[in-house]
Amino acid sequence: MPESYGVGLKLQATPKLNLLADIQRINYSDVDSVGNRFSLDSLYAGHVFGSEQGQGFGWDDIYVYKIGANYQLNPTLTLRAGFSHNDQPISKDQTFLNILAPGVIENHVSLGATWQFDPKQELSVAYTYGLKNKLKGDHSIPAEFGGGNADLEMSQHIFGLAYGYHF
Repeated sequence: MPESYGVGLKLQATPKLNLLADIQRINYSDVDSVGNRFSLDSLYAGHVFGSEQGQGFGWDDIYVYKIGANYQLNPTLTLRAGFSHNDQPISKDQTFLNILAPGVIENHVSLGATWQFDPKQELSVAYTYGLKNKLKGDHSIPAEFGGGNADLEMSQHIFGLAYGYHF
């Protein structure tokens, strides 16, 4: 797992509305299997994938920027919305191996709600859409593998449902 850290801010705009913002740093380069670049020289030297001098996915360190809001519609229902943007972790020359882990999405939109149906129980639902993004490779496939470019494209739908019980 890469080291990450961040800082956030919450502003209570009204008694029912909170506005939130934060910034996070993720240091992918500190994890050999994620941060090391794909290199045939390393492969031919017999270095094991993920070792200090071995192959990796070549992800760069990134910043993630998030904004959001939650609104207490009534005493039992809270509504939430958010948006996040992150830097692109994959360089154009590192798309070949990242066919296996095409984490190219840069923008996410989220909606959610929590319904507290009695003092000890609640039900939460959330939906996040990772907006479609494409990263065009640039000389990312080594000549020994036929040469060319590997283009990556990804979008994502995430649905969450949670039940909470307060003791």
